[in-house]
Amino acid sequence: MASDQSKTAPNLMNRRSLLGLAAAATAAAVAAPFQGALPALGSARPPAGGFAEGLVWAHGENGVQLHHVFGLAVTNADTVLAFTEARIDAPDTGAHHLVYKRSTDGGATWSPTAYIEQSAGGQSWTNPAPVVDRSTNEIFFFYALNDGTNTSTRVFYRSSVDDGVTFGDRVEITSMFAGNPAGWTFHMPGPGHGLQLDGGRLILQVWHRKAVSLPVDQRTYGVSVIYSDDHGAGWHLGGTIPVDPAYPVNESRLLQRDDGAIVMNGRYATSGTHSRISSVSTDGGASWSGPVLDKSVPAYSAVDSGFARFTGGPSSGDRNRVLFSRPDDPSARVNMTVSVSYDEGYSYPYSRVVYTGPSYYSDLARLSDGTILLLYGKDAYSTSFPDTVAMARFTIDWLTGGADSLKSGPGFTEHRYECEAMTINASGGAAGGVVGDANASSGALLKYLATGAGDFVELRFDLPASGTYQVYARWKQAADRATVQASIDGADTGAAFDPYAGTAEAYTEYPLGSHTFTAAGGHLIRFTATGKNAASTGYGIFPDYVRLVAPRKHRGAAGRHHHHPHHRGHSSR
Repeated sequence: MASDQSKTAPNLMNRRSLLGLAAAATAAAVAAPFQGALPALGSARPPAGGFAEGLVWAHGENGVQLHHVFGLAVTNADTVLAFTEARIDAPDTGAHHLVYKRSTDGGATWSPTAYIEQSAGGQSWTNPAPVVDRSTNEIFFFYALNDGTNTSTRVFYRSSVDDGVTFGDRVEITSMFAGNPAGWTFHMPGPGHGLQLDGGRLILQVWHRKAVSLPVDQRTYGVSVIYSDDHGAGWHLGGTIPVDPAYPVNESRLLQRDDGAIVMNGRYATSGTHSRISSVSTDGGASWSGPVLDKSVPAYSAVDSGFARFTGGPSSGDRNRVLFSRPDDPSARVNMTVSVSYDEGYSYPYSRVVYTGPSYYSDLARLSDGTILLLYGKDAYSTSFPDTVAMARFTIDWLTGGADSLKSGPGFTEHRYECEAMTINASGGAAGGVVGDANASSGALLKYLATGAGDFVELRFDLPASGTYQVYARWKQAADRATVQASIDGADTGAAFDPYAGTAEAYTEYPLGSHTFTAAGGHLIRFTATGKNAASTGYGIFPDYVRLVAPRKHRGAAGRHHHHPHHRGHSSR
């Protein structure tokens, strides 16, 4: 429940009084010491069989046409809060309530619908985005009010100090975005969820554009962040991802990597099949790298997607695991899929299809017992909107088909080599050396400006154990790249690949096939320019890293799906 009072704050946004505080039933959850971005793993109580799914909002529930666009939060007490737009009218500009449900049993059952905002006179309340302060268990819920024409919005938040039982007064923060240099008039928090960084900072992504009536290339899509360093007492405008029409980013998520940097992973704003857009901040969100296309998963029909940490992160002794959810299909919103990365989102070796049917927006979270939560729209109200909203609950064992568990870890051994740090031998050309780029692994990559076919760069690496390995190389794609053939110790490995990209630069990982090393110790990998795309302006060779992966024997489970990120695969529940 929420108060209908509204207050406006200046650029330093101050929290207002909260109403209806709950008593002793939730008091224990209100204050807890800050322990980083995730609660500590507790005792296991995952769903039987590793997977369960239940309905959160049914077709036509509470008399609305549909529920679409989601926010998801888990409190310190493991209370699950699911937020959504309850669309009285289906269009984005139609009359919408903002509603939520609570679950105190890990998402198995749900409270009746409660209202954050009720539409009066056709008001279009939109874009739920919660942020949880782990040190106080206060929940900040951000959202917007569409003017009904998709031209401008007002932005607000409310907060809860009783584990989401009630929410306090509405606070407006629209003035925070006044006078922005891009001329944005349309500001949308989230959706999905924000973060708490390891130092305690609360941070939330906000996407922007000009009026939707303008041509796409004139809307100036972009993302900035807002943050608080005093537990939500004051909110400030942070940095903006550099605006570039080649990277029209809107709905996005944030992730703090294990090195402390923040990654923004966002949707390509226009319709069609697109890769994700990524940018990195190394100063807590004050500034951001130039964006790039992120091809760590195959391009799919553009949609808001879940991106969240499962384990690990800064100052954690746990294995790094990052989750990514989306409808994995190049032409339609179908095939809801969740993938897991062990290298902070550069690659996703395991994926599993949760639902093969119509699938829409999604968000991800984790319970303290290690259960993964996926909130997603499913079945078709139309090609753009879901008919129902479901919560899938599953374990990492289920997701990986038994290849990974919180006890044993993932089913492979990996050796990774940063190309800029390896011993380098080159022929001809101009060795450009190391190039700093926050979007690269470890913040840098190797630059070698070959002058023609036959030029090469050769890198030495030490392998700790012999054996057969799958070989991968991450590359920065751009308009001046050579086509490349890789070889190891003089023998070609994998097919030649073409890293040419037109107006938008990108990072992608190329599979280079299998190679058997008969001995440990020093080895050489060579990247040779074999020519160039007809449209390429040069013969640049820009490797980021090389990784060698040796699968371990899996424990075996039905539905296992292990794939390189450039190869789609499907498995059923």
